Amino acid sequence: MKTKILLLLATLALSVQTGCDDDDSDGTTMDAAGGGGDAGPVDDAGPGKAEEVIGFAIRVRNPEGRNIYLGAFPEVPEGELDRSKMIELANNDVDFNDGYAYDFSRETGTYTRYSVDADLQMVEGPKLSLANLGLTGGRGTAFVSNTRAYNYGTSGASLVVAVFDPTAMELTGTIPADALANDDFALGIVGKPAIFGDYVAFAVDWLDRANLRTYDKAAVALVKKDSDDEPVFLVEDDRCAGAYETFVDASGDLYAMGTASGGYFGLYGVEPADLPPACALRIKAGETTFDPDFYVDLEAATGTRAVYGAWHIAGHDMLVMGLQDGGDLPAAEDYLAEALFEAYVVDLDTGTSRRLEGIPAAQGMSFREHFLDGTLYYQVYTTVEGTPSVDVYRVDADGTATKQFSTLGDPWSLGTLKVR
Repeated sequence: MKTKILLLLATLALSVQTGCDDDDSDGTTMDAAGGGGDAGPVDDAGPGKAEEVIGFAIRVRNPEGRNIYLGAFPEVPEGELDRSKMIELANNDVDFNDGYAYDFSRETGTYTRYSVDADLQMVEGPKLSLANLGLTGGRGTAFVSNTRAYNYGTSGASLVVAVFDPTAMELTGTIPADALANDDFALGIVGKPAIFGDYVAFAVDWLDRANLRTYDKAAVALVKKDSDDEPVFLVEDDRCAGAYETFVDASGDLYAMGTASGGYFGLYGVEPADLPPACALRIKAGETTFDPDFYVDLEAATGTRAVYGAWHIAGHDMLVMGLQDGGDLPAAEDYLAEALFEAYVVDLDTGTSRRLEGIPAAQGMSFREHFLDGTLYYQVYTTVEGTPSVDVYRVDADGTATKQFSTLGDPWSLGTLKVR
């Protein structure tokens, strides 16, 4: 029983994370790939504007861990996703920016930039190694502009944010991130980034899987988006715990969702009564503290027993996956293994909800958020011979959902690529 629970918690933690070279003396490299590498930055204005296609990174679990498959498609697929032309990567993370795919190796701490050619084949390009900074493991990437990006997280040998130029593929600086240290917990995990005024913001949570504990506050890290001089700092609030999702609305306000790591620790943790219910909080534009006058209890809004996750749809509407209240509490090992979570649309302005028709009851297997052209794509899991099989649903701004495609494994990231 305990082994099953620990494996489940390992899956939960991996679901949240975002994340042979010749090293020179400062730990950075920029090696051109064989065959000339990618075409490099191009001027996309005028008659020669690059054609845009869809980039997908798919995670497939295996007995040793996971692999990522990366490929390009002319449009968002329908039916079964064809992986036959996708390239296989190792235990990596992939993000998209400016028509490129940036592949970060968790093992070596190296970025590889990929472009796509006219045959929709991925073309390996320059590399940038952060190994000498000790930045390995599951980390996030935030693109401030086409010439400034951050590599951030709690894994690796040093607590810094690496600043790099994603066009030149060069390290340009580091920012102290001592605020991300938490000696009371064995593992820190970070959410996807959001540009919030003068800052890059990302949620931070800490876990102690062996002792079934999570951090008892919602925490958002802020780092200046145009300066290397100011260290990362935390904004915290004890009205909800285990934050992971953030978004910025049209007014520039930042919203953060806390669910005590998918609701698990609020039900089965060492001291679940001490954890607050899942909730939504806000930091107003221009502020660096949570708004004491804004709070939405997501469990009360949906009438559910626990909330696995909440994802931004549009405006102030959230897709919330909640565990039905009443009846017997599921066994801990079944919490993520069974289709227990129902879909709701929660209006953060009113604190009310309605059932979202079109998305069936689902397993809780990934916190990953997928946006393309302003549209949310949500993944619903089943399991085929131990490997997640996923149906991906398009969730439109009006809160309706339509099944888009299916794939063995699960989407890790998607974005726009430019044919070069």
